[in-house]
Amino acid sequence: MRKLLIFFILFIFSMVSLSGNEVEEYVLEQHNKIFKFINDSEHLLEEDRIKFLEGLEDVLKDLIISKEISKRVLGKKNYIIATKKQKNDFDLKFKNTLFDTYSTALVEIDNANIIIDSHVHPNERLDLAIVRMSVSVSDTEFDLIYKMKKIEGKWRVIGIILDGIDMIAIFRKQFNKLLTDFNGNFDLAIKNWELDS
Repeated sequence: MRKLLIFFILFIFSMVSLSGNEVEEYVLEQHNKIFKFINDSEHLLEEDRIKFLEGLEDVLKDLIISKEISKRVLGKKNYIIATKKQKNDFDLKFKNTLFDTYSTALVEIDNANIIIDSHVHPNERLDLAIVRMSVSVSDTEFDLIYKMKKIEGKWRVIGIILDGIDMIAIFRKQFNKLLTDFNGNFDLAIKNWELDS
């Protein structure tokens, strides 16, 4: 019985260790891919912004699934009420606005200035991870946290916290204000959606 218990404990610890290394290595691999694209394609920002954003979306798709993020921005209540078309329209508008707004900021960050500090698996769930990073941009340091979930066998970002500010919560608040301004009309709220800088 004692041998079985020791084996079980070793098995659990090895699973936690493997999962932990896996998530950090995956984030590092994806960051390398993203910044290689940015470095190779920086000229496109001025010459062909649409082509740059399409390429950025393509390299981000293994780290960020826009539908997962936009679903959380809509919030559970709105997601249940919205039609399939409205969900798709919102995802497209959110994705395009997000990439367009923050693509210039990404160009200013060097991959070498992002350091993974630590990770945890909340509630001992090996399909969830919180990855803490430090980012330096123009002599300014800030904290970046990815909330991650394993979806179809791959780690994906489902939440972003920047210097203590939950970006999903901020975007959700912005969208809910639009819904209020347009008396609950999803189509008008989606049409007028913009991210505050």
